[in-house]
Amino acid sequence: MVASATSLVFDDLRKCFNKNEVLARVVHYWEAHNINNGEREREILKREKRYGRFATSLVFDDLRKCFNKNEVLARVVHFWEARNINKGDLLLGFELFLIDQKGTTIHAFIPANRIGCYEEDLKAGVIYKIKNFLVINNKTSYKVTSHKFLIQFTHHTVLAPTDHAGHDIERQNVRIRSYAEFNEAVNKNEDLYDALGKLVLVSNENFNNGVTNKRIDIHLQLKDGPIVRVTLWGNVAANFQKKLMESVDKPMVLLATTMNPRTFRDVFCLSSTSSTRIFFDNDIEPNTGYLTWLRENGKDSEVTTSEVTKP
Repeated sequence: MVASATSLVFDDLRKCFNKNEVLARVVHYWEAHNINNGEREREILKREKRYGRFATSLVFDDLRKCFNKNEVLARVVHFWEARNINKGDLLLGFELFLIDQKGTTIHAFIPANRIGCYEEDLKAGVIYKIKNFLVINNKTSYKVTSHKFLIQFTHHTVLAPTDHAGHDIERQNVRIRSYAEFNEAVNKNEDLYDALGKLVLVSNENFNNGVTNKRIDIHLQLKDGPIVRVTLWGNVAANFQKKLMESVDKPMVLLATTMNPRTFRDVFCLSSTSSTRIFFDNDIEPNTGYLTWLRENGKDSEVTTSEVTKP
């Protein structure tokens, strides 16, 4: 065979997209395999044993920072409105707190212009298949989970409810912290942790006269000792008031989620956020366990409120 005089040889090549012709003999060829595929298969088999027929779904720790076309299986633990109070309470979107098959949690966001696509089917407690979403870095402030990534819905995102058969995903996940840990984070506006304690006092003069309050102060004795002020705002305060008024017995234990440690009028307090939820005595396992601990240790009597923690 006579080579064309215009054909390049390999030493003529440069690092770029080459449109020119090279003339070459195929001496040999062979298959190339990705040895990591075996690890992936073994991981899938492990998941099938533990999680059943949805084992091929990704878990949150599989995610990478990119547009993800693969499916994740997750429970929507809670969702809430995100609003910009500096722009007339402008609705920014829905924020979601999700938990996967391994018990890992992640924060997700549905922009306001996409809410209508999902609002009808979106329900707390339901398990969904989610795919075609953007994976970006988690927020640096007001974080409801410690995961490094956040799921952002796009116009391609599919959110499909599924039945609960064949797998077991936790219904709740809490991040309870001590007074010392809250105190260390005061006014930093970073992670939003959960507070568990003994309900000592509800302070509001309008509480029993039918008025719906926009702010309620609670005195809560944390397990490690100090009595702290917990301030509930807006819808969180109204929901707490309704829940307390409907309770047959006065609750002893209270769990407040995603609280922001800050100083308010020069006093240390745990301030509610738009994602805060309130749980009483037997609403959730950590409360039940703490209530049992209080009774077994003779700490279920009334507590004086004169020692509310000062900064």
